[in-house]
Amino acid sequence: METENGSGDVEKVSFEEVLSRLERLYEEKQGKMRALTKALERTRSAEEYLKKGQALQANLKTIRKGETEVELETPEGERISVELDPSKTPVENMERFFRLYKKMKSGEKRVKEQIEQTQQVIEQIVNLLEKVRRGESLPEAEEFLLKFSKKKRLKGNRFMPKKLRRIISSDGFEIFVGRNQRENDYLSLKFAHKDDLFLHAGGYSGSHIIIRTNGKPVPEQTVNEAATLAVYYSKARKRNSANVSLTRCANVYKPKNAKPGLVHIRDFKTINISIKKDVLVKLLSQLSEAKQ
Repeated sequence: METENGSGDVEKVSFEEVLSRLERLYEEKQGKMRALTKALERTRSAEEYLKKGQALQANLKTIRKGETEVELETPEGERISVELDPSKTPVENMERFFRLYKKMKSGEKRVKEQIEQTQQVIEQIVNLLEKVRRGESLPEAEEFLLKFSKKKRLKGNRFMPKKLRRIISSDGFEIFVGRNQRENDYLSLKFAHKDDLFLHAGGYSGSHIIIRTNGKPVPEQTVNEAATLAVYYSKARKRNSANVSLTRCANVYKPKNAKPGLVHIRDFKTINISIKKDVLVKLLSQLSEAKQ
């Protein structure tokens, strides 16, 4: 995202983006609904398989192995044509139709469940679209979209650094600093707990900073120290000051198809930090490599 300070690798979610993502999700779910409807139509052949299996069962004594098709009467008195596998016995052909019936009925149940679930999602999207277009419920929409962000927790990403860059704050809290884009993703999306704090220099490429809270309130001094590190380990270092975004790690997620290191955040606040040399020197003296 472009900001007045430059190009950064953390994006704040805007009204336009939320609206756009909801609209894309709506189209995606409508496409899924069309595919499910077609799949449901295909399961309708289940009853035909059952009918053929029952007809074979009622007429086993009249059928010989090697036949490819027979005209049979169902238990209800209907005359139907039944295609056979000539390499199978009449009993094996009967069992084949019953297996196909069970498979199709099972598939029908699953498809109907998916149709119901997808319809509920579509209704939720329509409701949210109406609210967002009226300028309402932006946080609710962001929370909803989080469920469909496929990469928000980097599933399948096995990257795990052997060591993490760690600094101990003056209050004794662990502060972790990403060294590259992949490590930024790992820190913010896999390593961090939901109640940990995330910091990043707004509008600049740089390290993701994580304060490990262990469920405890974080003193202002530790937050300021972590913010100092966010500025120092970013392209804002030369300016010596920057606005730093701060939020809980539960509010950090990976958008679909995003490049390494780029995340979205919500419910954040901004603090302005100027690097104080004595504070920075003290922090860097606490720098260590923490094994995983």
